[in-house]
Amino acid sequence: MNSLAFHITSELLPLIRTIFSNKYSDIMSVKIVWHNLIFLTISKVNCLFLSEKHATNISDLVSLGIMPESIRQFEKDYATLLGTQIDDLANAIYQQKPNLSILRECILSVELCISQMEVNIKEGKTSRDTTGAYYTPYQLAESVVHKALSTKQSKSLLAQKGRTLRIADLSCGGGEFFWAAQQYLEKECCIDPEVSALFFWGMDVDPIALQITICRLLKTSNVADWKEIAGHFLLGNPLISSNTQESLDCKNELFALNRIYASKMGVNYSSIEELRFDIILGNPPWEKTRFEERKFFSCYEPQISKLAKKDDREQAVKELHYTWPELSKWVTEISGDYKVMCSKAYKHPFIKHAVSGELNTYVLFTELAYSLISETGVCSLIVKSTLVTAPAHKGLWSYFLREKALVTLYFFENKNKIFNIDSRERFAVITMSKIKQASFAFSAGMLAPSDICTCSEVIVNESDVVAINPFTKMLPNVSCTEDLKVLVEIHNRLPLFQEVYPECHFGRLIHLTAHAKQIDTVQKDGNIPIYEGKFIEQYDGRYSTFSGMSDSKKYAAKATATKNVEIDGIKPLPESRFFVERNLWDKYTAQYNEAYSLCWRSLTSPTNARTTIAMILPSCPTCQSIQMLQTDNMQDLLMMLALFNSLPFDYFVRLKMPGIDLTQSVIKQIPVPSKASYDQQLCFNKKTCTLKNHIFSCVYYLLKNEDRLEGLLKNIENEVYDLDADLTFIEVRKMLDTFFAKAYNLSEQTYSEIQSTFPKY
Repeated sequence: MNSLAFHITSELLPLIRTIFSNKYSDIMSVKIVWHNLIFLTISKVNCLFLSEKHATNISDLVSLGIMPESIRQFEKDYATLLGTQIDDLANAIYQQKPNLSILRECILSVELCISQMEVNIKEGKTSRDTTGAYYTPYQLAESVVHKALSTKQSKSLLAQKGRTLRIADLSCGGGEFFWAAQQYLEKECCIDPEVSALFFWGMDVDPIALQITICRLLKTSNVADWKEIAGHFLLGNPLISSNTQESLDCKNELFALNRIYASKMGVNYSSIEELRFDIILGNPPWEKTRFEERKFFSCYEPQISKLAKKDDREQAVKELHYTWPELSKWVTEISGDYKVMCSKAYKHPFIKHAVSGELNTYVLFTELAYSLISETGVCSLIVKSTLVTAPAHKGLWSYFLREKALVTLYFFENKNKIFNIDSRERFAVITMSKIKQASFAFSAGMLAPSDICTCSEVIVNESDVVAINPFTKMLPNVSCTEDLKVLVEIHNRLPLFQEVYPECHFGRLIHLTAHAKQIDTVQKDGNIPIYEGKFIEQYDGRYSTFSGMSDSKKYAAKATATKNVEIDGIKPLPESRFFVERNLWDKYTAQYNEAYSLCWRSLTSPTNARTTIAMILPSCPTCQSIQMLQTDNMQDLLMMLALFNSLPFDYFVRLKMPGIDLTQSVIKQIPVPSKASYDQQLCFNKKTCTLKNHIFSCVYYLLKNEDRLEGLLKNIENEVYDLDADLTFIEVRKMLDTFFAKAYNLSEQTYSEIQSTFPKY
């Protein structure tokens, strides 16, 4: 399909060159004409498909309200130039009988590159990312629809509503959910597609995708119903609320210019105030509502796109006012559209709880869908799983919990590339109803669309969620259903870190960007080296260094430190690449005045060999890649070091960390053993003593050669016994894992299952 898309755009490219006589300064006109050529071509293909049922031409599409009058006028204006070329191209496409929805996505992946004197095409995804146009695999849409329409609530709706049923997709794109629903209704309810075609309602920002969807529905329906069916669809951005309903021509032009967040692209909800839907399905875009400046300029002014510093880009954009004023005007209009898409400025009659921080389209769409279902309605959407795991979305998730809206929730992993995106991506299928639910069915670790219909489920209620994450009330990022069961069980019997160690003082100190003016790359008398996350490993504060590296490698965008090598059995201290002014550091020492800090790598991942990597350091400047805490109880500090680096603690961190940043919020909500649990007696290697003695003996063994911690280790000298000098560090660390499994009171089976989740253990 990609080759067909490239062939189509290659055929249309000479027309652009002829129309503009190789002068493309008027970039907005170029973009509009390019869009019109594609729209006209696809419209003619749609006419050919519809003519299989009833003779259809371009004027019929205009009459149905699914093609702007401006496209028909465009064809008339350029009739001589176009000749039969568009008709011939449309016929060639029609002969191949392609899936037009997939073809449309592929065409969006062909970027028109425009300079003032040249125009060309290349493969890219800026336009597709802007609109969130990623095709939903039919098998996934089919599974979601089958599961959603098979719920008790949906079956009741089907029985009650009969032929007045309203099924909507608020970002319908190519209409995959409609075809899946038609198939389900025909097979399970004996409702003919000619009848069910009248059930569907949709919105989208892409007029071409919308026309494709409508025409496919028309082909399955009675010709007498075509006008009514077409009237169920609206071109526009449902995330934008407008006081007026602009014309199809206006919105078509705005889409051509990538201005999907323009106020005129919005929906006038007052005109459809009473409209509610029985069932809402869909896969809304997963985009952040921000203007991606570097992506935008990659096709027009690549030199601006290559500028890494924001200040440099801003200056280059200002200069466009003189060097390419038409592009300057266009970028000003687009960036202005995005300014209303921020928490402070955003207003929408049906979206309140999702408005927080940086806005995400899938979060906004989820609240909108829930708001627009009827009092007995159901909505089922494919969203990023961060909707229910990331604290940034706490407002909306808490609202759904309070409303008892959740019916089912399924976590998918993209390891098998269900979507043609990063295989590490995780997404969820969330089903909600206005009929209050005492609990919801949950399952995780699904890898194929069909898993949603065969998976094992666990029943979860609000109290379970609160027990797991009482501060955020978010769900953990689990990879299998069994993990959630373990979490619920462990949280019901163990306290949280915050409860056991309430006196901890957390921090993230020097920020390399925010404090840039007080940071140097050369050490002087008035500055101090900054410690980075790269420098630490478990029980090792000298893991890596920038010693011996060239400046070009040291200060590269993603610089990697080299592994430190022992000299006479001892690693040298890490060589820093940044140094902070002493007067700034003195301000921090007033707040963090303990001699030692427990530090851990902030940036990490649940897919790493180990997620929590911690070490105690003498109080020193650390950058944002390290988080730290202090306490005045040195024995607690050493116990926390061992706890952080233990396998059970790491396991719970993996389940509960929503992203790649191991923040204090995550740490505070990790279940941990009570202090009293360390007083239990344990016989290990023929040595009987308290668990605390065993743990401290191991910690002492691992840290005794770190001379910077000599004063700290004196706090446990009376609590330790000598370990066999032949033990390796790995063996001692595994001993510690065993001791903490005992402190957590994990059964042998549970601990074995936890170990199996660490492939390199």
